[in-house]
Amino acid sequence: MEEQTRNFFVNKKIKFVILFLLLSTLFLQFLKSISNIYYIVLIFVVLAILLIFIIEGKINLKKNITKFLYYAFYLFLIVSCIYSLNFINTPLGENNKFDFTSYLIAISRMMIMPSLVFIFAILFSSSNDFKKCINIYIFFFVLGAVSMIIQQFIGQIEFFGPPGPARYAGMIPYGSTLGNITIYGTAIGIAILVTVMSKDIGTFQKSIILLLLVVGIFLNMQKAGVINLFLCAAILLYLIQFKKYILILFSLFVLISSILIIFPDLFLNIASLITNTFGFEIIENTKSTGLYKPISERFIDRLTGRTWVAGPQSIQEFLIGWGLLGGGGSLGITFDFSGSGNYFTLGAPHNQYIGIFLISGAIGLLLFLILLFSLQLDLYHKYRYHKDETAKIFFFANILFIINLIVAEGSLFHPYTSFIFYISIYYVLFNKFSKYENC
Repeated sequence: MEEQTRNFFVNKKIKFVILFLLLSTLFLQFLKSISNIYYIVLIFVVLAILLIFIIEGKINLKKNITKFLYYAFYLFLIVSCIYSLNFINTPLGENNKFDFTSYLIAISRMMIMPSLVFIFAILFSSSNDFKKCINIYIFFFVLGAVSMIIQQFIGQIEFFGPPGPARYAGMIPYGSTLGNITIYGTAIGIAILVTVMSKDIGTFQKSIILLLLVVGIFLNMQKAGVINLFLCAAILLYLIQFKKYILILFSLFVLISSILIIFPDLFLNIASLITNTFGFEIIENTKSTGLYKPISERFIDRLTGRTWVAGPQSIQEFLIGWGLLGGGGSLGITFDFSGSGNYFTLGAPHNQYIGIFLISGAIGLLLFLILLFSLQLDLYHKYRYHKDETAKIFFFANILFIINLIVAEGSLFHPYTSFIFYISIYYVLFNKFSKYENC
């Protein structure tokens, strides 16, 4: 692997402080709904990173197909942003239009996570920075779980947003520091997998972290959380020794049993969520007959987008999509579906692959799919033939990410769902600290 060209004119500690400030801003997602100051802070941090890049010089990448594909996909996202200028002042509702402010917010939401690959390359000074970033990710995820637990005792904290709808029997599903209430369930499998496989976290700390993360699943009350828990458990059964696996399960059982003694209402949440996810009742009358739909049908709905999205109406739409407007709510753009006026609308597909198609058309989607395949191939090569444990973690975490893209629109651009994906791209393209430099 070609090394990054680094003169280290900027103090390493200053660079890490900027990196920590950036990640803290990204992971404290609830702040962006409080004030637009969130985006101002983000802009200043990015400008500081750009200044460091100008001072320290260029960065070289490993020359392989993944590099080309990532550059191509990233540039096509930029093209989509430029193309979106055509839709400035498009009316979206009676008192709502796609103005320049909406445009800038949408760009920041869409481009910050893909840009993280280059930001890591600018700010990382040692392999310790790499490990610290993953630990920061785990810390903020646990903070999200803790914020939900605290609210069960003291009531709603308004900064975290409104609670989720009380769709099922059990306690109120409060918001958290993660922002959108649906994010926890979508990303939890990745967080658990990275925690269990981490060699930097001690056994006792892992037990406490896993307990908090699992409890968070049943306070969040999202079906995706339960499904991701089972998917993660299946992957871990393959990855770790059976004795260690049983020990982890036993420890979790003991700890959760202890929590149920202190927190008995949690059992109703567990029973209700499992019942309404898989269809069989653990406790009588916990199945929501009005809302329940077999999980296979819901998956097909998300896979095809058949309930929410119509086919493309023109060659232009098919090839290059609708730019930022195609991101809809995940990019902060709100449409009026009431039919009360002649406003521009696009259905929300609840599927990130279709979401990419709406943003950047068939060209962007094809580039992304090939990038996924190439990245996974590189990671598999590293862990299979060079015994690279970090690549192994990333490979299986990305499998969870790839599956969740089918059912969760916006996952490619949200910090909690996509962080491990983008840091794995950095690991393949930029990482000069790996001992497998010829991989």
